[in-house]
Amino acid sequence: MSGTDEVLGLLHEIKKEFDRSFSLLNLRILDDDFDIPEDISHIQNLHDIVLQDLEDLKNNLDSHVSIIEKTELIMNILSYKLYEIRHSFRFQIDELKSKKDELMKLGEFEKEDSRLALQLVEIDNEISKLEELQQTNLNSIKEQKLEAQKDYERAVQEMDENFAKMSRGLNKLLVLIEAEKSNISESQAQLVDAKFANEIQQISAEIEKFTALQTTGWKVLYLEEKMSEMLNERGLKILQSGQLIKDDGQAISFQQAKDFKLLDHINSEILNELKANIVSLSDDGSARTTPSSASIGSKMSSADVTYLKDCLGKPLALALAEITALRPKDPIHYLGHWLFKYRYNQQQEDINNMEMDMLIEKRNQVNKERWHQIIEEEAKAAVMDMILRAEEIAIMNELRRIQEETDAMEEMEALNEEARDILGPLLENLPV
Repeated sequence: MSGTDEVLGLLHEIKKEFDRSFSLLNLRILDDDFDIPEDISHIQNLHDIVLQDLEDLKNNLDSHVSIIEKTELIMNILSYKLYEIRHSFRFQIDELKSKKDELMKLGEFEKEDSRLALQLVEIDNEISKLEELQQTNLNSIKEQKLEAQKDYERAVQEMDENFAKMSRGLNKLLVLIEAEKSNISESQAQLVDAKFANEIQQISAEIEKFTALQTTGWKVLYLEEKMSEMLNERGLKILQSGQLIKDDGQAISFQQAKDFKLLDHINSEILNELKANIVSLSDDGSARTTPSSASIGSKMSSADVTYLKDCLGKPLALALAEITALRPKDPIHYLGHWLFKYRYNQQQEDINNMEMDMLIEKRNQVNKERWHQIIEEEAKAAVMDMILRAEEIAIMNELRRIQEETDAMEEMEALNEEARDILGPLLENLPV
């Protein structure tokens, strides 16, 4: 079974697990809002229903955390697969190009050799086929990563909605308890508080846990990561020698950091782990030795060294520096998790850049269409304005012509009238 088939199988398994958990979640009352009944027996019945819905929501969120971990694992596997494909492609292309260069040099001395020309054509064809296969494989991996990303976003959205229902459910339970207490005596109310105290405490603890998970995208962070993030927020860092230093490079002891209130609001678990790491680093930091990079590099082939330098140089250096500073209990597991997380962040950045490019392209397209529309509207307005002006000019000319004709007719009428006045008596005196 190939690595791609394994990933497809995992993706199919995640989809089935997600659909199964979604179908199993059948809330009886928390899906919708409900009114508080006045009858105490109905209130007590609602207690049990709300508690059962809250338990179902908790189990559903726990199962979705597992789904998210599997989805992240798939994306890490696909990221490694991309590195593997690119490394194999580069190695084969380099071999073919080296072979082609040798034939080209040989062809300078044997220019009329048709076999060399045929071999060069065959090498070019092999390179083209490799490039096509490389692009096909990369597109397939990217599609699978995009599908895994969609599964992750789907799970996160569902978890956000169910977590909101769980928080509202706890509030509803508290309201129901208060409604029941308002209908009974004080001594009975104390019994009700005692009855639900354990459930409320457990649900509140679960909500607090899920709230912390929600801030990390529903991903489980290891203790060393939490400790490193909290120290960075406070401007602190642990050196390899076991010293705790501030941003300005000044060394500071654990007790001094506490006195300066730099370690306030850190839970006891992380605080104890921090203190233990500082002590252990101080005790055995000088006794540790590391093999030189030259001796390690001499045992590796140049191709492997180049591949690691190109693909893992920066993230591996950052990860090893952090491991050296933190000294986690399981450095190999921490390294793997750190590299996977780094690759996930890089993938998120690539996706964000792609989305940003798409948005910019879409915005440019909209602006271009809007600009064309504005130009068309301005052109239409200009044409309409010209038409209206032409019509106005034509109307004015017509009115002027009518006025001139009217004036001419009036003048002619006046002349005729004057002629009749003058010639009238003469015509009457003429003999018939």
